[in-house]
Amino acid sequence: MPQVGEYADIFRALGRFLDDLNAASVQIDNQGEYMAVRWNRTLGSVQERIFRERDLDALREQARAMRRGLLKASPSRGSLAELLRTLGQELDRDKIEVSTISQNEVGFDLTGTVDRRYVRRSYVLSELEAISTQRMVLRGGAAPPEDTSYAARFKRLVDQGR
Repeated sequence: MPQVGEYADIFRALGRFLDDLNAASVQIDNQGEYMAVRWNRTLGSVQERIFRERDLDALREQARAMRRGLLKASPSRGSLAELLRTLGQELDRDKIEVSTISQNEVGFDLTGTVDRRYVRRSYVLSELEAISTQRMVLRGGAAPPEDTSYAARFKRLVDQGR
């Protein structure tokens, strides 16, 4: 089963799998011996797949192939692959062992443990997208898109002395 430090690669590949299915409302349950992944498809039907160790090994191999450039490694901003990758990076950084991840309208809710202590966290989509963009820039990727919010436009005008 995935260990702390492996979530980013596994979740990116899992997200790519889910993107290919046009999945929504994803839920991931770590059952120890396997991961149960549920998602909604069009017309509201719920699908489920069990990922055992060998399946996760295949996901890890996919992640390695993405890093080597053998598979498409730059999913579009806001895709499940990129969002789950970023979420996995946050979990790896904070050394959180995942119990459940549930997608909702605004992001992901997570339960897990850190040093055998229960944790519950929420991750907002816009925050994950911002973190993802920052990391892309640090990796030498494309510059982040210009912030067009009212507050950002106002700040630019003030900075320009208008």
